[in-house]
Amino acid sequence: MNDTLEAMMLQDQERTDVNLIPRPQTDDDIPLSRTTSHSSEESDTANFHGVINAINFDALASVALQARLACGTQCSQSKSQQELSIEIQRPPWTGSNNLVYGIEFSDGIKWVARIPGNGIDSFDSLEVSHFQNRIHVSRFLRLATSIPIPEIFTWSSDCKNSVGVPYTLESFAEGRLLSEAWIDNAWSSEEKRIRTLRNLARVMSELHGFSFDKIGSLAPDLKVGPDVYMAFDQDKLLAGEDLFGHAQKRGPFNSAMDDLLEGFEEPEAVDGQLNQLHGEHALLSLALHSLPSLLHLNGPFALGHPDFNYQNIFVDVEGNITAIIDWDGTCITTRALAFARYPSWITRDWDPVMYQYGGEYDDHTDEGLREEDSPAQLLRYRQEYASALAEMGMPPSKYMPEDTLLSPIIEAINIAQGQSINRPWILMWLLYWAFDGIPPISLNKFCQKYERGEAHDWIDLVKEAFSRMWHGEERDVHEYEKRYLRFRQWMMSYPDSVVVTSCS
Repeated sequence: MNDTLEAMMLQDQERTDVNLIPRPQTDDDIPLSRTTSHSSEESDTANFHGVINAINFDALASVALQARLACGTQCSQSKSQQELSIEIQRPPWTGSNNLVYGIEFSDGIKWVARIPGNGIDSFDSLEVSHFQNRIHVSRFLRLATSIPIPEIFTWSSDCKNSVGVPYTLESFAEGRLLSEAWIDNAWSSEEKRIRTLRNLARVMSELHGFSFDKIGSLAPDLKVGPDVYMAFDQDKLLAGEDLFGHAQKRGPFNSAMDDLLEGFEEPEAVDGQLNQLHGEHALLSLALHSLPSLLHLNGPFALGHPDFNYQNIFVDVEGNITAIIDWDGTCITTRALAFARYPSWITRDWDPVMYQYGGEYDDHTDEGLREEDSPAQLLRYRQEYASALAEMGMPPSKYMPEDTLLSPIIEAINIAQGQSINRPWILMWLLYWAFDGIPPISLNKFCQKYERGEAHDWIDLVKEAFSRMWHGEERDVHEYEKRYLRFRQWMMSYPDSVVVTSCS
């Protein structure tokens, strides 16, 4: 890592910890904040009532004003605190795990306050570590790249601060969420969509410059530390508890296989019943062990966005990237799962249970909104994205086209390992892909034979097919669409399929 950059990063960290956390003022000094409203369903904030009730909005306004006055050039037109007033937008925007309150100063400058939903429930040392990781990563990437990431002006990870909850105060992400723009016929033309993808590839290619010897998370000292992530207890979640998860720690790892196989254990048997999960686990194990060495499984490793999807990307009217948000849990991993991967919304066909093209479950059917992109469109977008990355001139030691072209396969395997609902459908697609559209056995037939101890020949056959599946997709987008639709027909054609029966 560049010594000057490291020194800047460590200096910035020291300044943040010591000087930029505002001390609470006396009651006489705290200006009253006004609030504005935007349309929001009550259900949007239902899970956040506890943390919302804990927020001291007057203290939040005071902290924001103090931080603003410490920001130098942005305050050149406002010489004193008395010359500024503030509005806090209420109710807030909500994500899965965070509240975001818009903040507007009287001179037109906009910020946001980002508050974690679990800021009053737990927030032990691991939660604090997870919270602070995004701050360290965001500040590092703002120093080291031109990736448009909101600036974090000040923050607190203390639940007992004057605001009452942990928070970050950061710059407002200008533009429009790509998740909204992409499906809006009034905004999105094919030309604009492709321009957006190519701009995104250019932005993400900047991450190729950082190499690491382990898999994990970027620590404040710029070394690789354990990956701290948010896990969920499914039983508690169904009971309305553990809504925002709890922090856990894993790694760091010396290889991608060590990472992927961590916690990959045989499911427990079910007495007196054929257990489909055993066969699924066996197939997934074969897929995992088929990963080729050209994916740099033993390093060097690279940075990537932890949730590289369009709900975390803002664009302007021309399709240029204006902000990339939510770097919580930023990953250091093999390049095909890091900066070189495709954005998630153009690989939806590789996760069949989530992909609703051409079915009764299409969720974008309102007037003026597009439905799901077709398989042909998705492949065309992948081709454009891969082409844009290849044009960035990255050295072969830092990037190879195969890192991108093979990323849908390893991403699908990674999803199947972590998501039991997605797993059987992904396994069916991998079987179809590996056997070039002519799979000799259905998923459920394999699972039944495996449970009876009769699958030895099938295991050898699948193992050989999986070893051959690591190749790029065909160039003809129309042929690919025909192939994918044949897969959908094959997937739904087995009356013995427990998966299809239970989900259709």
